[in-house]
Amino acid sequence: MIRVDVNDVSIDLGGFVISGPFSCPGNPASCVAAGLGYAIDANTVAGTSVANGSVRGTARGISIGDHCAVHDVRVVETTNQGIFAGTGCSLSRIVAARNGSDGIQVGQGSITDSAAHDNEGAGFRFGSNGTITGSSARRNGTSGISGNAGTSVSDCVASDNLGSGVSLNAGSVVTSSASYSNTGTGITLGAGGVITDSSSYNNGGAGISAAVSTSVSNSSVSFNSDRGIVLGAGSQVIGNSIRGNTGLGLQFGDGSGYRENVLTGNNGGLEAQVAASVPATDTIFNLGSNVCGTDTICP
Repeated sequence: MIRVDVNDVSIDLGGFVISGPFSCPGNPASCVAAGLGYAIDANTVAGTSVANGSVRGTARGISIGDHCAVHDVRVVETTNQGIFAGTGCSLSRIVAARNGSDGIQVGQGSITDSAAHDNEGAGFRFGSNGTITGSSARRNGTSGISGNAGTSVSDCVASDNLGSGVSLNAGSVVTSSASYSNTGTGITLGAGGVITDSSSYNNGGAGISAAVSTSVSNSSVSFNSDRGIVLGAGSQVIGNSIRGNTGLGLQFGDGSGYRENVLTGNNGGLEAQVAASVPATDTIFNLGSNVCGTDTICP
């Protein structure tokens, strides 16, 4: 184990491996927790950087404090979290695979060009105000990408996870990303979220599920095992393709509007493709140029 007790230390692993005796078989992993020690423990200090090497089979992976940097590192088959990082951290070109909890957890910061596969928990998990770009989350035990308020996801793919593909809280953004073949919902957002230029395909729950005042535009939502897009009050849905979902293509709350959407083959092929969440009281606004089934007139 490497322990760091002072600020601003750089660790270059030089291509070497910090190894332990443990393994985590399965896809996703099934690990037996074994001890509390980290391969690299810099949790109580700031400004640490770790680069150019691997961690495999230790009790825990890398724990690193605020203002940190981790790049070109593999963390595989630790029996707990792969990487736990504080706030203001930057992580790039990371592989976190078959770890016994989340692959990578970051308090606040950014992740780029990384992969989190087959971890027992989430692939990537953020506190708040996190950014993840150009990364892949596959076959993890819960969500692929999970984040609290203000998380941004762009150019990412989440597939075959046992929870939602992407699950974010209020004020979050999903752009140019794909979520498919997950057991849960494809993309879940809290209030005030935005989804653009994205795809949600063949998920076990709804394609997209979001709270109040959410915007969904220029996305494809198809062949999910529940409804296509489910939104709260005051939302807008613009320019989407919504096809082949088991339930309604589009269902949203009071005061919401939609335009330039094509909804076909949803709801078991019935003509009803769109509905208010509470039909007796909620008002929704067709703003024009929508197609519902074989009828160009939507409610």
